[in-house]
Amino acid sequence: MNSILLNYSGFADISALENCRNQKTYIIENTARSDLRIYEDLILQAGAEKVQSSCVGQNDAVTFTYKGEEIHVYYTENDKRTHIIHDMETDLPDSDIAGTGETCALYQFEVDYRNIDCGMCYIFQTGGGRFFIIDSAHMNSVNDHIRIHELLKKLNHNDRIIIAGWFFTHGHQDHIVKFMDFVRENYEDVEIERVYSGFPALSVEGAESWSEGDKETMREFETLNDAHNWKHIRLHTGQQFLLDELKFTVLHTYDDICEEPLICYNDSSIVLAVEARGTKTVFLGDSNVRACVELTARYGHGMQADIVQVAHHGLNDSNVGIYYMINAKTALFPTAGRYFEEKKSSEANRAVLHLCEEHFLAGDGTRKLGFPYCAGDAELIEHEIEGN
Repeated sequence: MNSILLNYSGFADISALENCRNQKTYIIENTARSDLRIYEDLILQAGAEKVQSSCVGQNDAVTFTYKGEEIHVYYTENDKRTHIIHDMETDLPDSDIAGTGETCALYQFEVDYRNIDCGMCYIFQTGGGRFFIIDSAHMNSVNDHIRIHELLKKLNHNDRIIIAGWFFTHGHQDHIVKFMDFVRENYEDVEIERVYSGFPALSVEGAESWSEGDKETMREFETLNDAHNWKHIRLHTGQQFLLDELKFTVLHTYDDICEEPLICYNDSSIVLAVEARGTKTVFLGDSNVRACVELTARYGHGMQADIVQVAHHGLNDSNVGIYYMINAKTALFPTAGRYFEEKKSSEANRAVLHLCEEHFLAGDGTRKLGFPYCAGDAELIEHEIEGN
């Protein structure tokens, strides 16, 4: 990568930010869309191979492979910045269409909130009968990894449970621990094909303010992830990939704000849009004010979707504007009723409830939203946890 940079004078004064493990990020200010083509030509001339390109609104992205490593370049129109990312350890995001049948649905999994107010798990089942899972529950949701497996068994109609992808918005305990417990169970009927993440390095500026318990759990996750031979995919802004009829677009990653101290770890959340059969869902993870401001400025009403996962379990205000940009008719709250009632009057939650026609709490039971989805069509699959 350095040899590519040295061949172009425009990179002379750019410092590399080591924001993730084995990754360097270069941020170029005051650029234009046409500059992206210059960088693309330069990288191709150096011997790289272009594997993907995308345009999301007025924002362009290109992914290359170079000597077995990834180079990802993306331009954002709102701030006229170009990011060049040299990722030295990721597998490339790939599209995989195995089949498209009648069943295609999103499940909001009923997390056990009796001992904790947070945690979330969303499960897509494709028409090909495979699964794409988003996050998992907290260590205090004691048996949820077992319950996730039981639900997958109930939904599965293939010979084995194929988890084509397990994606993590960020590295907090209430999002990753039950995945680790699930893997340690070593279920013989389960195959995990890919794990998607993008956690900041524990050495970044601002990390001194993070919980020591969270940091230790992130180390455990990294060790466990490294030890398995599934594909390890670190996502970057602007990338897109397919899984049967599901189309995924990465709207925000830590790369976008990595030049700033990451005081609020939640702002490192990867924000993912998923489209299937005419229905679009936006997963905000735990995005806080900084990330939501960036998203609103970058995409505006281009973020409009049918379904939104409310940021940070509805526990903080994130940024009210983002909900007006998304303007979803259905809101998914990964929390339980008693916590929702405590925060119901927050500015962000008032905006969500004003805009949406319906909302569902994960503590009220596992719900199925079949695609294409219309408000009013959700099905309650099961309600197992008394006292949620």
